[in-house]
Amino acid sequence: MTAAPTRLPTTRAVEWTARGELRLVDLPAPQAEQPGDLVIEVRAAHFGAALRRAVTIGHPKIRPPRVLGSLVAGVVTDAGGDAPAQPGDRVVVDPHPPCGTCDTCARGLQALCPHTAPPEPGGLARTVRVRTSPAAVAVLPDTLPFATAVHAELLACVLEALDRGRVREGDDVVVLGTGALALMAVQASRRAGARRVTCVARRPERAALAERLGATAVLGARLAVLTDEEVPKAPVVLEMSGDPAALATAFRLAAPGARIVAFSGYPPGTTVPLPVNQLHYEGLRLVGSYHYAPGRFGRAVDLLASGEVTLDGILTHRLGLADAPRAPAVSADPHCVSLVIEPHIEPHT
Repeated sequence: MTAAPTRLPTTRAVEWTARGELRLVDLPAPQAEQPGDLVIEVRAAHFGAALRRAVTIGHPKIRPPRVLGSLVAGVVTDAGGDAPAQPGDRVVVDPHPPCGTCDTCARGLQALCPHTAPPEPGGLARTVRVRTSPAAVAVLPDTLPFATAVHAELLACVLEALDRGRVREGDDVVVLGTGALALMAVQASRRAGARRVTCVARRPERAALAERLGATAVLGARLAVLTDEEVPKAPVVLEMSGDPAALATAFRLAAPGARIVAFSGYPPGTTVPLPVNQLHYEGLRLVGSYHYAPGRFGRAVDLLASGEVTLDGILTHRLGLADAPRAPAVSADPHCVSLVIEPHIEPHT
């Protein structure tokens, strides 16, 4: 009599299909196969604008079919011999730890290191494997919720932007945008010692939230009718709205000698006209900010754990894994600031 084939363990995941849809699938469950491997039961995964754009308009570096997502937090269930955490540990994954040995890292550009490995099969799954350096996870205190911790990568990017803009004690800062990262930048700027933080907001409800989170002033539609003499100018301007046209507004809000940080990502081929005479004659510095240098991720975890940066009013929506195919539509809702997928949540009825 022939023995029944061994049934391998599986994990539930959300796959981005070649048709541009998200669907629930069962995949082989990841295992700890090498020293340093960690298997994590996902308790929270972030679904942000980057994933929404990938699903709706495509991505230059990602092709379906695949499980999307790299921002996850959860509980370690298995670990290789040299792993940086142990079963039972509560962890959040740093999806971009630099290798430290490539030419890019040697040039001091660790934030741009190309040798990073996202969780396998992808963050939108019940179980993932992390196969990267010891810096790939941070062990969490019991008091830090998973849904909050999963924002550490986003906050680390914000901290990098503040460093690129050289935000210092007593500075005035302008933040263009009221998305999750912009609202974290408002808080982080105040905690870096900024005297005033002006937020440029399009929606009244986001303006009120920005003020509650520390913005000392908010500019909305009124900005369009202000003269150049009436516009409040600052030595640091952070463009975080995601609107390419906002870069021109950033120049308008920049004081002589200001640092303008281009933080937002735009579709490939995007070009914008800029007042280059102002760049030259007023000594402006325009810098890009992408990902973050070593140390930022751990600092972000600390800020979230201490409550110095809060997600109150920012973490607005949660979905279970079964409802995750709705994530692109939910994240596009004007009322959604930040969306987290929590696999243990029961399906919406």
